[in-house]
Amino acid sequence: MLEAIAIDDEPLALQDFLKEVAPIKTFQVIRTFTDAEEAIDFLVDYRKIEVIFCDIEMPNLSGMKTLELCRSLCDYFIFLTAHPQHTLEAFGKLCDAYMHKPAMEEDIRKHINRFIEIRASAPIREEILPRKMWAQTMKPINGKHAKMPILLEEVSLITVIENYVQFTLVHNVDEIFTVKSSLASILRTYPDLFAQVNRFQLVAKSYVERIHDQTVYLKTGQTASLTYRYSNVFRNKLLLP
Repeated sequence: MLEAIAIDDEPLALQDFLKEVAPIKTFQVIRTFTDAEEAIDFLVDYRKIEVIFCDIEMPNLSGMKTLELCRSLCDYFIFLTAHPQHTLEAFGKLCDAYMHKPAMEEDIRKHINRFIEIRASAPIREEILPRKMWAQTMKPINGKHAKMPILLEEVSLITVIENYVQFTLVHNVDEIFTVKSSLASILRTYPDLFAQVNRFQLVAKSYVERIHDQTVYLKTGQTASLTYRYSNVFRNKLLLP
């Protein structure tokens, strides 16, 4: 059975939606949220959901912004809204489907069946490790530390501080993102992207420019100390003399 969540800032709208989906046995709405940020927090821990139903006009975090943040965390994203003028913008944001509120059982069933058909006809492919990671901003956004997806290919430097790792991005070295993890975990999951240079830091292998006097120079202008304990392994990984 497929699993789904529903996001709408109106509790009554969520209640009506649940009544409509109740007779449909091909999927189950496992959680509902009136706050999109809470839904994102849930998905970060849950990792991935098959279907997201989401309202467009919501306070704090709009449906359009929620789609941008959740696109990699679901297989099928369906907008629910009472405002037809949002149709073109919704599809421009690469949503998978669009339903007018109030969504009726027949319409919901149609879209779910379409998703099942698409998934069944898709070629079986080997599972690929995700290249994104959800991290928290160090600097508050609108007074809060927001969680955002970062592309690991855009990370130049990773530094561990206690139980957290800090990510520095290539295009904005002044913006720091954090996630509760360890250097060992990052290395196990992404050995092709990063290499350890000292007890507290990893560098992105693709951004290493040169090594001089036990200092690693990155193409971003950043530097990191290369300690003797990690020197040989690091040089071998990068095929450096």
